[in-house]
Amino acid sequence: MTTNFKKTAEQLSDNLPIEALTIPLFAEFTPKIYLVRLDAIRCGTNDRIMGNKIFKLLPSIQRAKENNINRIISFGGPWSNHIHALAAAGNAYHLQTVGIIRGERKTTLTPTLKDAQQLGMRLQFVSRSDYQRLQDPSMTATISQQFGDGMIVPVGGSNLDGLLGTREMGKAIVRHLPKDVSDIWLASATGGTTAGMIAGADTGINNQSNNAYNGNITAVSVLKHCEMAHDIDGLLQQILLSQTEKMREKGTVSQPWRVLDGYDCGGYARVNKDLLAFHQQLEKQLQEPVDQVYMAKLLFALWTQLREGKLNSHSAIAVIHSGGQQGRRGLVPSI
Repeated sequence: MTTNFKKTAEQLSDNLPIEALTIPLFAEFTPKIYLVRLDAIRCGTNDRIMGNKIFKLLPSIQRAKENNINRIISFGGPWSNHIHALAAAGNAYHLQTVGIIRGERKTTLTPTLKDAQQLGMRLQFVSRSDYQRLQDPSMTATISQQFGDGMIVPVGGSNLDGLLGTREMGKAIVRHLPKDVSDIWLASATGGTTAGMIAGADTGINNQSNNAYNGNITAVSVLKHCEMAHDIDGLLQQILLSQTEKMREKGTVSQPWRVLDGYDCGGYARVNKDLLAFHQQLEKQLQEPVDQVYMAKLLFALWTQLREGKLNSHSAIAVIHSGGQQGRRGLVPSI
């Protein structure tokens, strides 16, 4: 199977489903809501790499193959979408994968980690303090000594490969959006997918007038008390620095964007009673599972802002369904 990321991305994005969201929860509001269904696109011989993780991980897979690197090492928690997707990618493209997992090993693995292990990933459990320490760039030699040589991919996949990959995602989304869309909304944790979306929509970075998008981008932070805007800005600078000298001189991004805080509902992967009630209605009306870590919080934030009359000026809003479902598997009680 080809590891040509751009070819794969173009083939998948040409069939990107964008659907009107017509469920009762959103029917009463003036702006039309579209759902960009990244969750519907999959790749790999096992068909298990999906959503935004295709764009985040395949560029690193391609670089590893081109440089004869046979192992990728990365980080994540016991319900990590990233760990699950990396294990699937390693299985599909015949690469060894090592997951450095936050926290002590439990007697019973989570379904996410069971899948990762069955897909061939070697799981290495470390204490929370070691987990944070090992993510420092100065720890590369230590990681190699403990877990073997290989390409180290940061948590969430937000390295330069992943940023440039999600920029291709952003270009594809803008290319296929209905013309009436005036705002793009997506959930954000590490900020990598958001930075890629912004860069992909920015006509200055793309230098393509036919990709023009004249609206805004809203990133809903799923983290509590974080510096998301600062992190995204830093990732955008990485993208700019990877461009031509002319683009490096530009030094700024013209695409309007913002971070919307206050919808973490208690913190990353946490839920409160308001989110839980909304989530129950959302899944019932959509008639499909929705993860509470990203998508439910994103749609809850949008629904709340619409109820408060803060988005009446918008003609249509596109919501990016990033596709991760691992957090949903860990929701107790099940709903």
